[in-house]
Amino acid sequence: KGYRYHTKYDHVRFLSQGFVQRTGENILALTLSIANGDELDHPENFSKNDFAVYFDFLGVVFVHYTKEVGAIINFVIAILSIIIPFLSLNKATSRTHSKHVVKETLLGLVSITLGIGLSLAICYFLGYFLDKAGHSMTWYRNTILALGIYGSATVLSLILAFDVIDSVANKNSPISLGLKVQARLNGVSIWWSILTLGITILGFRSGYLF
Repeated sequence: KGYRYHTKYDHVRFLSQGFVQRTGENILALTLSIANGDELDHPENFSKNDFAVYFDFLGVVFVHYTKEVGAIINFVIAILSIIIPFLSLNKATSRTHSKHVVKETLLGLVSITLGIGLSLAICYFLGYFLDKAGHSMTWYRNTILALGIYGSATVLSLILAFDVIDSVANKNSPISLGLKVQARLNGVSIWWSILTLGITILGFRSGYLF
């Protein structure tokens, strides 16, 4: 059962033969690769972690690059994702409603911040409740449950946050609904860009996720 995984109820008798076989094959392949490689004979050549960022894309292709390249990619994408939408909005409004564009962008930034905070709180309490009920890892056996339990809570939290901010926002904006939505989405983009830049500056290699 998935809810036993990494708990005090976890035990070897619950492991299937297929799981043991697959784990053994992985360990054997890793051992052979290390034994036949040059890492043990010439460790000085591998003291620097050149390929610090690595991940697979949909199980089809394996992507890897250095930490320095990753930082450049993160910075470029984060900055462009802020600049390009603003340039597009200024062009669409002929620079006559810059004040309102900035305001709507800030509303989008506030909305996503509130929504993420609310979703984290709700997901925490859901996890706490499941833990107290003795079903901490219930979703592990069927991972689609994680989407239903935590994914739906996150989506609903974001919808609620954006709806609340929209209800208190000034409705007398001279820009069209389409441009208003685009400006608020730019606020969302700024939030993710700030997060990506912060993680990258702190030296964490997981910034590529965002």
